[in-house]
Amino acid sequence: MLIICTRDNRVRNYPNSANTWGTVVAMNAANGPQAATQELQTLIGRLGPNEPLCLSAHGNDEEIGDEQSGGNNWGWSVNDIAGILRNSAPAGYSGPILIHACMEKVENFTARLALALEGQNVLNGVWIYGTNRDMDCSEGYPRPTKLDDNAALQSTRVGSQSTRGS
Repeated sequence: MLIICTRDNRVRNYPNSANTWGTVVAMNAANGPQAATQELQTLIGRLGPNEPLCLSAHGNDEEIGDEQSGGNNWGWSVNDIAGILRNSAPAGYSGPILIHACMEKVENFTARLALALEGQNVLNGVWIYGTNRDMDCSEGYPRPTKLDDNAALQSTRVGSQSTRGS
């Protein structure tokens, strides 16, 4: 499942490569922050037990969501996303997770998310992928079955403090 977690049409008008993720959902742009969080929880609750998940948004090393923060903009911190996954992902979820957003450092959103999930003792063994660079909004999505083969992605495994890639 690919979930578009921003109201920015540059991201919402996703490339054709998104269809490799199965279900593609652009969250309701009319939602305020609280309703957007509830929608995200509901969508993650619909995941299959090993279905790949991609969250596509603007981002940095600390949060993902809309390009701007505060006010009526959407924004989720590492701990917010960890809590949503803990409370909404199906029991025993084991699919890969791709955070398709800009990040800057090796200690980025994905690495921090893996540590936050490990600290909550959930999703152990799940691989989380992301970049440590800026991305163009029109950049395509890697195939969920080929995440390990993509040299542009950094991966971190929940519960093992293992990081691979750029």
